[in-house]
Order: sequence, then structure tokens, then C-alpha cells
Amino acid sequence: MMNVKTCFVISPIGKEKDDVRKHADAFLKLLVEPALSEFGFRVVRADQIASSSVITNDIVEYVQQSELCLVDLTFHNPNVFYECGRRHENGRPTIQLIKKGESLPFDVAGIRTIQYDLSDPWTTLESVNVIKEFVRQLEVNKLYGEKSSGASL
Repeated sequence: MMNVKTCFVISPIGKEKDDVRKHADAFLKLLVEPALSEFGFRVVRADQIASSSVITNDIVEYVQQSELCLVDLTFHNPNVFYECGRRHENGRPTIQLIKKGESLPFDVAGIRTIQYDLSDPWTTLESVNVIKEFVRQLEVNKLYGEKSSGASL
């Protein structure tokens, strides 16, 4: 069996049917899943974890152990920034994203961050291709080791 890599998606999730959830679902289904499909990742978001354990423990484990984390800084959600900080702490591959037009807080502004746009199919496709290029660089440089890579993309 092939060794499957995990990508944990750190994003604001919101309540079912609210605008934040609609955005989170579009981010996941229209950007993340298409961008990662060719790379063999199992994509996981916190609300999709099927487990009987404490959810915060599961989240911390995914944040710390996943080969890749994609972090959506849109809406400046405090939980997202906490999980992002924990991920940066271990130095494993991380790709930061934010909706085009939103500003980055000072502490993360120096880290390369993809500005994505879901406003129409063409800008969405362009955003998918940018994510693919970031992941391709991780693949080429083999930055998914069991130990910290020191790389935060």
C-alpha cells in the first residue's frame, strides 16, 4: 500500500449554513482538494475528524504531525492563528493563504502567503495553480521528513 501523506487544513469553519462555513467549504472543495489531488494527500479539516477522542487533542496532533498544513488566515480567526503558531513552532511545511483584499497581521506578514480569489472560475483556477506550484516545490525538495524541515512556506 502506498504511504499516504496528510494535509491538515487550518481554517475558520463557522456554524453550519453561515457565511463563514460557506466560505470554508468553498475554500476546501474549490481550492484545496483540486490543488492537492495530484500529490496523493489525504485532506483533513477539524470538523471532518471521525473520532471519539477530545477534538482539541486531535487538532493538535494533526497540526503537529501532518506532512503539510494549509492555513487560511481569512477573517483573522483566533483559533486559526493559534493552530498556525503551533505549526510554525515545529517548522514543518506550511502554506499560508488569505482571501484577496484582506490584510495580514504584522507577525505573519513576512511569511509568503498566497492571496486567493474565489470570485469567479478563472481566478479560482489561477489560485489552485499557485497552490500546486508551492506544493510542487515541497515535493521536489523532499521537505516532508519526520523531523522538522525548518521550512515554513
